[in-house]
Amino acid sequence: MDKIIIKFLNAFWGDCFLIKFNNVEKTTLLIDGGVKRAFRDNIVEILKQEYSTSHSNYAFLTHIDDDHIGGIEYYFERHLDLENNKGIIFNTYDSLLKLAPNAEDTPPYIYINDDESGFTSYKQGKRLEQKLEENGVKVFSNIVSETQICLDGILITFLSPSIKSMSKYKSWKDKQETAYTATRTSDYTKSIKDLKDIPFCEDESPTNSSSLSMLIEYEGIKMLFLGDSLPSDVVWTLKKLKYSFEKKLKVDVVKVSHHGSKQNTSPELLKMITCNRFLISTDGRRHGHPDKETLAKIIYSQNCPELIFNYDIYKNIFSEDELQLGLFTVNLLEEVVLNERCNTK
Repeated sequence: MDKIIIKFLNAFWGDCFLIKFNNVEKTTLLIDGGVKRAFRDNIVEILKQEYSTSHSNYAFLTHIDDDHIGGIEYYFERHLDLENNKGIIFNTYDSLLKLAPNAEDTPPYIYINDDESGFTSYKQGKRLEQKLEENGVKVFSNIVSETQICLDGILITFLSPSIKSMSKYKSWKDKQETAYTATRTSDYTKSIKDLKDIPFCEDESPTNSSSLSMLIEYEGIKMLFLGDSLPSDVVWTLKKLKYSFEKKLKVDVVKVSHHGSKQNTSPELLKMITCNRFLISTDGRRHGHPDKETLAKIIYSQNCPELIFNYDIYKNIFSEDELQLGLFTVNLLEEVVLNERCNTK
């Protein structure tokens, strides 16, 4: 019988995953909720059905960007009940203020032209926090690197956010504020061979710096769900956990950080892990994600990895010649089944 089923939900340009465990409690983990419209159109009925078959449900909100929490805010705006919900793991507004002790200003509104509510990030996070309180939802907060929790026999080790990264901020001004309307040049016409050695430049967004990322372990199966985290934080924590280039972390699946952005998956991180399956969550409609540069780095760092998408955007990314090289495979899947210990190629 399948031990774990990862349901890879259509969240437009956001993230939304359901991880179902075949344990005594029939535990389900929800990781992020996508944007409001995706949640309303694609996800809410699926969530109701899946939660009703589980005895123990937890939700993880990796960070307070709209494409991760918008759907959950929509849910609680309507005072819907997350059946059998045991709590939400979510670094609240107050937690973020503690994580960035050097910040000299209050998190601002960040205007997004076509977002239904008009605003995202910090203020939206505060609104969600208030809705959770109104609905009597238990919130577990103050999560930082190396925090560990055990839920129904499932061990979760958080790899980010690190106080080290967050404490560098003097201002909460999000450098990606204008990225939503800016035109980006796609790298899809370039070859994976040419892209794999481009020097890496890390994301500097304060919201992404605050993102939860986690190593999830159950009966020998290991999964990396990286949210929109910074790779330097993940690398730092993996080193603290005694992993290295020589002693790599072997995992069964990786949810690629920040929808495949070239600023959130570093060569150093890829040298510290061994994996066959990489999940890329986005419909490609916003921000120019995924970057082909990221996919090229994954392809050349692993042994014939499988790139798994929830939308068929890979048809626009790879040439027929690249798909025939035998260096990687691509798949469009609604769910990923894990039923045995990590078996990397």
